[in-house]
Amino acid sequence: MSGAGAEAAAALEANDASLGALIATAREHLARGRDDAAAATGQAAAQHAWMNHAGRFASPELEALLSELADRCAPAATAPRAPRADPDDVLHVLTQCYPTGGSTREVVRWLEQDGDRAHRICVTRQETTPMPAFLTGEDAVARPIRLDTARGGLMARAAALRELAMTTDVVVLHVHPYDVVPVIALAGRRRPPVVLVNHADHVFWLGVSISDAVLHMRDSGRRLAETRRGLQPARSAVMARPLMPPRRRLSREEAKARLGLDPGTVLLATAADASKYRPIGGDAFLDLVTPALLRHPEAVLMAAGPDDAGDWAAASARTGGRVRALGRLPSVAPLHEAADVYLDSFPFSSLTSLLESGSVGNPAITYRGHPEGCGVLGADVPGVDPYISAPADAAAYDAALERAIGDAGWRQEIGARTAEAIWDSHTGAGWRADVDAVYALAAELAATLGPPAPGPAPFATARVDEVVRDVMLQTPFAQGPDAALIGHLGLMPPAQRAATALALSRAGHRPSPRDLVSEWLRPRLADARRWVEARRGVVDPA
Repeated sequence: MSGAGAEAAAALEANDASLGALIATAREHLARGRDDAAAATGQAAAQHAWMNHAGRFASPELEALLSELADRCAPAATAPRAPRADPDDVLHVLTQCYPTGGSTREVVRWLEQDGDRAHRICVTRQETTPMPAFLTGEDAVARPIRLDTARGGLMARAAALRELAMTTDVVVLHVHPYDVVPVIALAGRRRPPVVLVNHADHVFWLGVSISDAVLHMRDSGRRLAETRRGLQPARSAVMARPLMPPRRRLSREEAKARLGLDPGTVLLATAADASKYRPIGGDAFLDLVTPALLRHPEAVLMAAGPDDAGDWAAASARTGGRVRALGRLPSVAPLHEAADVYLDSFPFSSLTSLLESGSVGNPAITYRGHPEGCGVLGADVPGVDPYISAPADAAAYDAALERAIGDAGWRQEIGARTAEAIWDSHTGAGWRADVDAVYALAAELAATLGPPAPGPAPFATARVDEVVRDVMLQTPFAQGPDAALIGHLGLMPPAQRAATALALSRAGHRPSPRDLVSEWLRPRLADARRWVEARRGVVDPA
């Protein structure tokens, strides 16, 4: 595996040094008995490592510190239940619930498809983000239990989660990579079996030290976890994500007509956040696709996510308007229903979009031209891989696209097989059998192996580290350690909050007034503001 260049290696080392400094600060708080400040700083450290790749995918040092905080966390009043291979009650833990995006919907699909069991949802840090209507309405599969509205910091939330965990048969973690609350709450032996869902398998995350089983959505994520996170292979399980794929409502021809396309147009569709298409060295998505478009005037590429600007506008001009960047759409379903072929985003795959498009009968092409060791940035899908076209170089990609555009029979056959494979592996009896096996594995390992004993999670400047850093730099969140600290001021006790804010201000990073408000108070203030705005709307509609 080739290493990163000198500049990238220096950046990774600098990010790792910042991670180490934050952990050292958290340990100093711990030594002085400032448990909430230690937990908040530890979470800031994990957020920094998540958003600013530091050459690590896990931190045994940070998890050891959180384990020490777990020893200081209030003990549960009740004993945990004995591990059960066939649990009756499942507790799902999330950091935040979102009205849009795939992660929260996947949890809801889990509850719906595993409907013979009782399920609860617990949320550690919803803050001011409105709770999705599909979790609060009359038809909600579960109404979330919030831990962030009671007075106190992360230690109080961890104590509440610890107590709640004792009332369930198994805990399933769907949390953000930085969330320290489950680690503090569930470290040690007195707890039910824990399953961690590896839904962010390409970045740093916490939780190896508390997970009886880690549920990977694909083999590339499993391999990275076992080589770079210190995960014991015996604790790995690979299972398709739970989905309720969309049913086709319109024929392909009807959907094309609604998009203003001629029935004879071969529509290539792609859908992802614009950052997932931005080149980071090597091949670029538009460079891969444009040659085939120039040879085939009947072909059109429509992209949901990117705006019609920059490289997308240039490609549109080059193809006579047959590259159309549509920006963010309220629903991508009409595009998938009109498509003849789905093209996965590159250099960073969008698995959810690929599966949504494939589920309505579209063959998919994903580019696996990543550098050696970077497969985790691509698309590999349990049960569906045999039907996904996955060229590994530009020439093979062009050949795959040539066949896809020119061979309607191939599109129909592979599209049908793709849809069938997605439905079989991500829904119904096939998926339920897999989840039953995961529950049983976690219970067996909790009973026989005891608490996890993670192996080394070494710092490295391998090519995958450079690429992950570059990918994260395409997002608006790679803002460094000071931004991570500012985002956690509201979780610190007043004395440490003031001291940390003063130090940040002196360093040129002035927190806003909102940053200084206790985090448990922010949801209440947001509710009050919404109430006032609603009242104003009634009194003065203008």
